[in-house]
Amino acid sequence: MPHKAMIDKDIRVVILGNSASGKSTLARQLAKRFSIARLVLDTLAWLPMGSLAKKLQRAPLGESMVGINAFMQTQKNWLIEGCYSDLLGQVLPVARQQVSMDFSIQDTFSHIAH
Repeated sequence: MPHKAMIDKDIRVVILGNSASGKSTLARQLAKRFSIARLVLDTLAWLPMGSLAKKLQRAPLGESMVGINAFMQTQKNWLIEGCYSDLLGQVLPVARQQVSMDFSIQDTFSHIAH
């Protein structure tokens, strides 16, 4: 159930950090706790793998931004998480809160190994 103090406020949160820093885990927990929509930038930053795509390729910035803007415009309360500075640079100005998952490289590699 959402925290009572948060129900009537516009919640616009960005969680950013390196890969394997815990962004997705924290984002899932917060989205569930506050009943808000969550966007994982990985879903828009990369082209889908298919018969023509033999390796991962970044989606054009404009295409990714169309998806991000549509998400932000259709959700009163939202949480966006990712590690893409080109995409986050467009999102941060409209966010109300920012969470930086700032761990040392050693901690990040340790998290990946486990």
